[in-house]
Amino acid sequence: MAVLNEDSRLVGVITVDDAVDVMTEEAQEDLAIVTHMSPSTKAYMDTSPWENAKKCFPWLIALLVLGTFTTMILNRLESQRIFATMGILVAFVPALMDTGGNAGGQTTGLMIRALALDEFGPKDVGKVLWKELRAATIVAAVVGGFAFIWITIEQYTGIVNLGNLGEGADFNNVNIWNGNCWTPAFTSHALIFSSLVSLTMFSAIFVSKMVGTLLPLGAAAIKKDPALLSQPMLTTIIDALTLVIYFLIACAFFPAYA
Repeated sequence: MAVLNEDSRLVGVITVDDAVDVMTEEAQEDLAIVTHMSPSTKAYMDTSPWENAKKCFPWLIALLVLGTFTTMILNRLESQRIFATMGILVAFVPALMDTGGNAGGQTTGLMIRALALDEFGPKDVGKVLWKELRAATIVAAVVGGFAFIWITIEQYTGIVNLGNLGEGADFNNVNIWNGNCWTPAFTSHALIFSSLVSLTMFSAIFVSKMVGTLLPLGAAAIKKDPALLSQPMLTTIIDALTLVIYFLIACAFFPAYA
C-alpha cells in the first residue's frame, strides 16, 4: 500500500507484513485487557517469570479493591434476619452472581467488537439499547424458566437441602432418595424457593445485559477504550446489583423475615 503526502508524492510503503504486525499487536492488547493483564510485546518464551507476574498482579489488586463493594454488601445482607433464618438463600448466591456476570460479559463482548468495527457509535445508543433490551428479555426469560425447573430438581434430589426454615418447617434430609419429599408442605416450599431464585435470575440477567451494553457505550462516548474501562467495572457492578436484587425479591417473598 502506497503512502502519499499532501502533494500526492510517494513517501513510503506499507507492506502486508506491517499490517499484519499491527493487527497482531492490537489483538494481543485486546486479549490482555479481556484477561485482566497488562499488554506485552514480547513472546511468551522470551519473558521471565517476574515479567509475567508484573502483568498480572496490578489488575488482580485493582479487582480486589473493587470487590470490596461486593463484600460490603454481602456482609450487610448476611446480618439480615431473612438470610440468617433461611440459610438456603445463601446457597444460591454464587450461581446468581456467576450467571449475571456471564450474561453481562457476553453483551460487553458484543458491544466492544461492534464498536471496534465501527458498526455503530455512541450516537446510536437508542437503537442499540432497544435491540439489547429485547434480546435481554428473551435471554432472561429462557434462562429464568430453566432455572425454575433446575432449582426444583436440585431440591427434590437433595443437591440443595432446604434445611430448617423455622416455625415447624424442618426439611433436613428430605428428598426423593429418602422417599419423604411427596408432601404438600415440601412441595409448597420448594416451588416458592424455585420461583424466588428464577425471578432473581431473570432480573439479574436483564439488568446485567443492560449494564453490559451501557458501559462500553459510555466509555466510547467519553473517548476511552471500551475494553479497558468496561471489563474491570463490569463484575463489580453486576455482583453488587445481583445481591441487592436478590435481597429485595427475597424480602418480597418473605415479608415476615424482612
